[in-house]
Amino acid sequence: MNKTTWQQITLLPSLSDHCYLHCQTSLVQAVLIPSLITSQSLTVRDTIRECLEKDPSERSEDDVETLLEFTQHLKAFTNMTLAVRRALCSVMVFAVVEKAGTVVMNDGEELDSWSVLINGHVEVEHVNGETEQLQVGDSFGILPTMDKLYHRGVMRTRCDDCQFVCITQTDYYRIQHQGEENIQRHEEGGHVVMVTEQRGALEGGGRRGHVVIRVRFFRNKT
Repeated sequence: MNKTTWQQITLLPSLSDHCYLHCQTSLVQAVLIPSLITSQSLTVRDTIRECLEKDPSERSEDDVETLLEFTQHLKAFTNMTLAVRRALCSVMVFAVVEKAGTVVMNDGEELDSWSVLINGHVEVEHVNGETEQLQVGDSFGILPTMDKLYHRGVMRTRCDDCQFVCITQTDYYRIQHQGEENIQRHEEGGHVVMVTEQRGALEGGGRRGHVVIRVRFFRNKT
């Protein structure tokens, strides 16, 4: 999101009972538990929101672990290493746009964060009239660079109570580039066949070692 956006959204809101139950139900159904809502699942949702609403500097290791579990179900985080996701969870902030039809970003506005939609539905209308739909788990915003980037199209919320997690451009750039230091790509015949990530001590483990996070198989041509 950009600087203007922060003036349009509500950070850490006190939602009405109706809106709060709606966001609990929507998020648990869409992301966490595909089956019927239970009192236990609502407790899980309460725990996630409590972690998100904390200032990043006040999050405990348990809070970060809770957010790690949560983000692994979101499409935007699926291709990230554990170390990168952990670092993002430690700095992300929570934001809510309460009303449908609110402009989140205008065409050509400077971006200053990477954001992921965790509840609701937003639409981007491009200058050529085409529209793009963003659903729960989709990301938007800056790339891992400190270059100035600009949003294309007008983004609006399509329902009430759209919720986001946001990481500033500075943090996103730093974390993504630090993460690359722990990655090794193994090639055969000019193709990457395996990707490993160094894990251990820095993440609460004992020894440090490389863990396989991606393997690609090639079928021999005959």
